[in-house]
Amino acid sequence: NFLAYYGFDQTVDLGGLATPNLPDGLHHYATHAADFDASVDPTWGTNPTDERSHCIIGALNYLASRGVNSVYALTYNIDGGDGMDVWPWTAPDERERFDCSKLDQWERVLNHMNTKGIMFHWVTQEVENDRIFGFETFPGVVMNDVRRLYYRELIARFGHLPAMVINLGEENFNLHEDLDAMSDYIRALDAYDHPISLHTAWMYVDKYTALVNDDHTDVFTIDVTSYQGMARFYNNWTIDLRGMSTELGHPWVVAGDEQAPSVVPNQTENHMLARKNALWGNLVGGGGGVEWYFGYSTDWGDVNTEDYARVEEFWDTSTLAVDFFHAYLPFWRMSPANDLIAAGVGVRVFAVEGEIYCIQLSDGGSDVAIDLVPNAATYIISWFNPRDVTNTNLELTNSSQVAGGMAVPLGSPPINTTDDWVVLIERVDS
Repeated sequence: NFLAYYGFDQTVDLGGLATPNLPDGLHHYATHAADFDASVDPTWGTNPTDERSHCIIGALNYLASRGVNSVYALTYNIDGGDGMDVWPWTAPDERERFDCSKLDQWERVLNHMNTKGIMFHWVTQEVENDRIFGFETFPGVVMNDVRRLYYRELIARFGHLPAMVINLGEENFNLHEDLDAMSDYIRALDAYDHPISLHTAWMYVDKYTALVNDDHTDVFTIDVTSYQGMARFYNNWTIDLRGMSTELGHPWVVAGDEQAPSVVPNQTENHMLARKNALWGNLVGGGGGVEWYFGYSTDWGDVNTEDYARVEEFWDTSTLAVDFFHAYLPFWRMSPANDLIAAGVGVRVFAVEGEIYCIQLSDGGSDVAIDLVPNAATYIISWFNPRDVTNTNLELTNSSQVAGGMAVPLGSPPINTTDDWVVLIERVDS
């Protein structure tokens, strides 16, 4: 509920989950006031001293400064939602008249988000309201006039954003034919063809395989996944969904955005599990990345987080991973290749076979070997520490030359041999 912000017009908390650290039930992001730049950042209101925009704009400035490039946000979470504090209409019980003032404020924030290099992951509805939106009883006609008007108004206002993914729903349980109708309607309205996504319920990744019916036309319903579940499954899910959609002629961007365990500030093991299983598990599976889910607690969580700097280590290690991919890997040509591991456990491989290999050792180890039997060339093996956020120059260590044409042992990590490491193997051209 990023948009449940006190500074927006006609925004109040209607209940939902308890947020004892938020006196009015809304975000204030007060610690990020210092991140606002009065010389260039947007404001609203007629009073030049109006500071209502400062904290939410400052929060985006902070996130951008740490390399964050996506924010997941609902525009409709009432009618049973977790937050019960975000809607685009003039009143919570109104569905035909839109609040132009509030939507103008949203647009300034979202435009600033894109300006700072952050994608808007627009989540259009959530599980509590996805089957009652626009009618009083269940079941009803999902593609009704209320839903059509909602899509038309918000696409008209926000469809100009260059970096936006449109998510059909959080923990979604709409029928496949309804999802097809939503997707078709949005695509007909959206002049800029933004990618369409769909979030799953807990561990219900089969939602995506079930979506692809016998004639496989439903693979075109979405372009991006948005899965939820245990972080340790991220690598396998990414490989499977990437492979299935590619085989059917419409490769999805495979992403995850609600991992378990959820993010907890200042807990080393929590950060370690998320980093090596969700973040690197997705990336070396050929995925598009992750958005970090905060869970729920009395002063921190999905609906009540106020200070994003409390989990700065998550932003920094995520940025380190992305920077590594851009610096060293032709990732757009690479494919998951875990079956190349000839020895070792907890090892994941991303490769262009015979050319370049990125190997994640999720638990370190000195008994790992990779099968280079079919590729008898000379290679350079180097090590990279995915935990060292001070390595902003992305320096590699302990480089050595090896010959292919055999199962090649990787050797031992330079230090901390039971921690996660990344090995880069590059062919030396003669």
